[in-house]
Amino acid sequence: MLKLAFFASIATIVGALTFATLSQADNPPPPCKHTDFHTQIAKDACAKGGQPEAKKAMQAWVKTVKIDGATPTCSAKFCHKNLAPNYDLNDTAYDKFKKAGGKMLK
Repeated sequence: MLKLAFFASIATIVGALTFATLSQADNPPPPCKHTDFHTQIAKDACAKGGQPEAKKAMQAWVKTVKIDGATPTCSAKFCHKNLAPNYDLNDTAYDKFKKAGGKMLK
């Protein structure tokens, strides 16, 4: 009887993990809010994995650069007017991006 309970528990866990994995594969990541790209990093990241990938790529890039002698933070005051859900950029965002060595498309 103990063996039956053990195998039933294992089967339940395997089934739950299989269902969770398949459910995630069916749900693509949300697309990027912006569709007119001015930077190579955003264009590539959005093509690779939508909004989550773009956010991850920009945060990783920001950690590697220095602007005006300091490492910036991804914030609503530095490059964005606001963050989620729209990620609107402020007027100086592209200038700061270029100054930090980012590759522009336009």
